[in-house]
Amino acid sequence: KRVEFVDTINSSKLEDSYDVEHPTFAKANKDVLAGIADLFSDDQFSRVRLEVHCKTGTFGSGDPTRSRPLQTLTKALGLDNRSLGLDKQAQVKTAAEELAKRRATSVRDSLMRAGVPEARMQIKWTGLAQTSEVAFNPKPIVLD
Repeated sequence: KRVEFVDTINSSKLEDSYDVEHPTFAKANKDVLAGIADLFSDDQFSRVRLEVHCKTGTFGSGDPTRSRPLQTLTKALGLDNRSLGLDKQAQVKTAAEELAKRRATSVRDSLMRAGVPEARMQIKWTGLAQTSEVAFNPKPIVLD
């Protein structure tokens, strides 16, 4: 089981692409996140923190600057503005990283609503990875 997001980028409903509770995947995502939250309520895992790492892919093969979803995302985020001084490659990389960050934040917020303390989580994100995915990596809490 895994957390999934809508990979269709719609500039008028950009939030759909990073909403972990989007109706398309809401039930399945809720079940996965509830299972993780249950683990964190177990005393056995009291010295573990959770790293949530969201990655966004290139939305197709080939040159990401030619990817229609990434072009739409770039425009929706206002990154295509020439005054920013970003070339096409920097625009799509920044857009993909922003989407990954918003997805990671959405997952973290959902886990917090399910009872996982924010202090026991760390979020990371990567744009233009090989695939879009959400990884949950347990890490030990180091005590001084």
